[in-house]
Amino acid sequence: MRFNYKPSFDRSFKKLKDKKRQRHIYEAIQTFEKCLFEEEPPSPGLGLKRLRSTIWEFRSTLSDRILIFWKGDLIIYGFTGSHDEIKQFLKDC
Repeated sequence: MRFNYKPSFDRSFKKLKDKKRQRHIYEAIQTFEKCLFEEEPPSPGLGLKRLRSTIWEFRSTLSDRILIFWKGDLIIYGFTGSHDEIKQFLKDC
């Protein structure tokens, strides 16, 4: 499994400025990747769901989401933010 980060993810992550929210995102990514490497189903708490054929999202908190593009063995972290921010990001794509 390979992982990559889009510049849009880095910008959205830095834009949060709240260290607690950033820590939750970092921890959610670690949990998600651990599930992939151990080939276990993701925890229901992550709320992993498919939005489009190769676009998925999962939760870092009840209000924050992480958007990923999943293509074979490559996962690209694309954006992070609230549910509404994710919807807006997808509209602008």
